[in-house]
Amino acid sequence: MQSRGHRPHASTFLGRAGGPPLVVAQGPAPCGTVQFSVGGKQQPALEITDSFIPQILKLAGLHWKIP
Repeated sequence: MQSRGHRPHASTFLGRAGGPPLVVAQGPAPCGTVQFSVGGKQQPALEITDSFIPQILKLAGLHWKIP
């Protein structure tokens, strides 16, 4: 159940305009997690912590350096 006034945000990432969704992310939930699916398959929820961005980049296979 969502808390009053809290509405999770959903983002959909496409490989090309009009193409199928590659990743759909929804959150953050009131408990501080983000739900997402990759290629239509639900993935484990991620907890938003200081390591959140590096976790996302690793899962996406991106080797970016974050300052």
